Amino acid sequence: MPIVSFPEFEQYRTQGFKGIFVGGCVSRGDGSSFRAKAHAHNEPYIKEGNAIVKNEQGNPKMQERFGWICVRSAKRLYTRPGQPSNLMWHELCHILTPGHSHDDVWRAKAKEYGVYIGKRYIKQRRTRMETKEMTVAKETMDIEAMKAVINDQDAKRMGPAKTGGVWFKSSKTGTLYRVNKEGEIYKVVETRESAPATNKKANRTTGGPSRQEMMEEARSKKIKYFRILSKIELIQALAKETTPEMLAKIQGEAIKRWKGDKTTKA
Repeated sequence: MPIVSFPEFEQYRTQGFKGIFVGGCVSRGDGSSFRAKAHAHNEPYIKEGNAIVKNEQGNPKMQERFGWICVRSAKRLYTRPGQPSNLMWHELCHILTPGHSHDDVWRAKAKEYGVYIGKRYIKQRRTRMETKEMTVAKETMDIEAMKAVINDQDAKRMGPAKTGGVWFKSSKTGTLYRVNKEGEIYKVVETRESAPATNKKANRTTGGPSRQEMMEEARSKKIKYFRILSKIELIQALAKETTPEMLAKIQGEAIKRWKGDKTTKA
């Protein structure tokens, strides 16, 4: 039965808690999958974008599944002594802080209930670069207007520029444009011609046949132990001047190395 009794949380029904659904998500039914070990439906209102949907009386429409905690496996419900697990308290704190994710409000509630947060949910300090990128992003929010300045709606945003503004790469010409906002007007303050793309594979020099090709040749010549021979040993083994005695010595060295590797791994 996906809906399980959880008497330890019954006292929180007056604060929004509705129940525990095990083995899937209450919205999609038994057997439905999700990435996390558990999640809480803590968004109380139906929204369209960021706007709350209201009924004819002007009251916010409530989410039908608000207050449910969904858990992938029943073994996540309790600790061995039979107490609600840290995971369950974690999700309950989401129900008790409607509309909040792992932010300061949720962290305060988790601390109040003695929930172990872990490094993943501890508030992280932003680096100077992240702060600068956020500032640039706030200053240049109208991406469509910026693309219009370079007359290319398919241009690719390359990221913030160190000297201010945002870099765009034209999909038509490949030219780089640094667009900045001066007052209410967007302007191209710098252009750069991007370097032509080079085909690394085409420019790569090949040093003769590959090891795979040499292995196939060794197979056709019925050379034993060809799979454990290195590329240099394959070259030596396939050389015309290699005598049977020389080949046996090459194979012997390869076998000795192979057996040594197996002994080391064991």
